[in-house]
Amino acid sequence: MGPGPYQFGLHSLPGILEPVVRAEGMEVVGGWPREWRRIASQIIVPVHYRLGEFDALWTARPDLVDEFADALRTRSPYVDAALRWPPAPMPLAPSVSRVVWH
Repeated sequence: MGPGPYQFGLHSLPGILEPVVRAEGMEVVGGWPREWRRIASQIIVPVHYRLGEFDALWTARPDLVDEFADALRTRSPYVDAALRWPPAPMPLAPSVSRVVWH
């Protein structure tokens, strides 16, 4: 029997606690480094992008976030990209966080 869908080595990195889907792991180390500029330059919707300062998977540097944002600005009408300093939990979407108490 071949490897299961979650048998990829990224979970052995510090901070990666969950198994990674094999196809996604292969994309992280294979396709994404080669294709991110082309993919980012085709996005046509507004983008709000945050990367944690101490992200366990991606290299987190202001110049790299700026480079990614510049590629996004090729076609996106609005790009807000930054490192999250200090890292903090992302807020829930308003539709999820609103609770009606009756």
